[in-house]
Amino acid sequence: MISIFKVTINAKVIMFIEDAEEIEIYGKKTSKAEVLIADSTKACILTVWGENIKEIKVNESYNFANVSTRKFNEEIKVTTTPRTTINNIAPLENVVEDKSISLKKFSEFVGLILAVSILVTKKCSCCFKTIPETEIGKTITKCIHCSMKQKTSSLSTTIQARINFQCESTTTRLTLFEGPLKVFLTKRNQTQLLQTPEDLEDYLLSQQQLKLLCNNDVIQEISPM
Repeated sequence: MISIFKVTINAKVIMFIEDAEEIEIYGKKTSKAEVLIADSTKACILTVWGENIKEIKVNESYNFANVSTRKFNEEIKVTTTPRTTINNIAPLENVVEDKSISLKKFSEFVGLILAVSILVTKKCSCCFKTIPETEIGKTITKCIHCSMKQKTSSLSTTIQARINFQCESTTTRLTLFEGPLKVFLTKRNQTQLLQTPEDLEDYLLSQQQLKLLCNNDVIQEISPM
């Protein structure tokens, strides 16, 4: 199961596990990096987003305020949020430099999908924020976030699935974004299901044993056994 908390921590940056890469989430591009941080009690992986990446350096110690922590399969993962602030502090001594944690990035699960919900959203072509459903049927819409008026045909569409997955006796809630979902459907010649969310839900529920490769609670790869 996953437990989520917002906390403030003091930690030393041990190493970059992944260099910054540009990814797309909900139709908007952003930067992401993963680093190993530690204090005197333990080490863990910190996922750093956007401009926060430029604020940290290896071997420096920081106060990370308003970060989100998740306990997933007995492992602690930490991620920055839009409200995170990062400030230098005096160097931390005698930290736990357990670099083996960086090799445990992904978790593998084998089991069944117990419940699924497909979420389809339309995004503004200018600011990439969600357009209310009440605007979708119109020929022209005005974004409530950036005030840009545009044709609804120019809106981008994003799809994600929320899944309750049973592995042995444990049920875990996971998120499956459009990229790995499309790969799974393409291999099975079922990409047309992306146009009909309810049929897609039925199809996923009909699957027998599945193998998932996850990073925190996000599915990176899904495949049949």
